[in-house]
Amino acid sequence: MNHPTEGKEALTAAQLELLAGVSYLLRSPLQKQDAHSGVSTSLVMVHDLLERGVDVERVVQLVQASQAP
Repeated sequence: MNHPTEGKEALTAAQLELLAGVSYLLRSPLQKQDAHSGVSTSLVMVHDLLERGVDVERVVQLVQASQAP
């Protein structure tokens, strides 16, 4: 039986840091006020930026900016 991650790249430390940042943002007070808007958009944006090779810190900044009032 194949391991679920067999043949796939392992997550890098930078990607793990980014996921931690996104988790923080999704639990932010702004998200708690309107829990459904922005969540999907943020995750899609993060995925697209990671795929393009954008620096992790820059991705977090962009997500934070998109969540600003």
